[in-house]
Amino acid sequence: MPTTKNSLLYVSSSEYPSRSANSVQVVKQSNAFSHQGYSVTILGRANYKDNFNNDVSGITHVYGISRGVNLTLMKYRLISGGARSALYPLWVAFSAFNKRPDIVYGRHALGLLSAGLITRPKALIFECHGPLGRLESIALRLLVMLKKLDQIVVISSALKNILVNLYPYLQQVETIVAHDGCEIPTPSQEHPSKLSVGYVGSFYRGRGLDLIAKLAFKLPAVHFHLIGGDENQFTDITGIELPKNVICHGRVSPAELHRFYKLFSVALAPYGKSVEVADGTNTVEYMSPLKIFEYMGHGKAVIASDLPVLREVLTDGVNALLAKPDDLEDW
Repeated sequence: MPTTKNSLLYVSSSEYPSRSANSVQVVKQSNAFSHQGYSVTILGRANYKDNFNNDVSGITHVYGISRGVNLTLMKYRLISGGARSALYPLWVAFSAFNKRPDIVYGRHALGLLSAGLITRPKALIFECHGPLGRLESIALRLLVMLKKLDQIVVISSALKNILVNLYPYLQQVETIVAHDGCEIPTPSQEHPSKLSVGYVGSFYRGRGLDLIAKLAFKLPAVHFHLIGGDENQFTDITGIELPKNVICHGRVSPAELHRFYKLFSVALAPYGKSVEVADGTNTVEYMSPLKIFEYMGHGKAVIASDLPVLREVLTDGVNALLAKPDDLEDW
């Protein structure tokens, strides 16, 4: 732990509040930095398009943001999408100039570049969750050329290999593999009286919802609890009418999620051979799913798809059981 209270500026690419997992990950990381003695400020963007309430105190409660972590949002209700993207790095630079942080950490490469140019932090660190876009690559190349980028954090060894092959200039910077994680939850003393199975996560294609539907029909005595979407989303994605033994609990705020883990003892991560995120990107080669770490943190028995990238953290028969993707009989 630092001997003095160093300040850390987290340059987020997230909107708040948001239905995306990245906003949750940023908060959980910032909480962890705070618990290690840092004074943390998260920079993000207010979310207007989903008619959310952008009151920061309300967001702080919903996300479970710790004391010592300050959330600062760029307001952009009257700014169009293109202008918003262009202005965000400038707003980050202004915020960094005012804060003068000891460490600049984040996922937004252009924001890190602007903060690095306007301030002289002790360390500037980029966290990468996938192959770089064109502007991201230019921003990081400039940071490397200017010798301002101290470290890169990637979420899997597979992603590290991809970056080294696609962007050789990044070999000049120390790269650390740090898989996703979770806050240590308070163990529940409640256990379901009958075998119940759970799934926590967004309802997107490639997440195995169709497999869960088939399992539910095949195992009518088992109850399946799905957290992250509703019945209509389930039907739209799977093309299957919701089985009677499947309950969709809808979206649940991060602060309330722990209550739902009490409903099941077995947790599924049934990823397919192609896994989509919100923007349609296929992340199956390099992903590090947050839900798997939450499952383990809550002490649940985990059954996951046997994919190379998941074998970086899961060992069949040790901390999970692994099944072939899309193979109903194996599951």
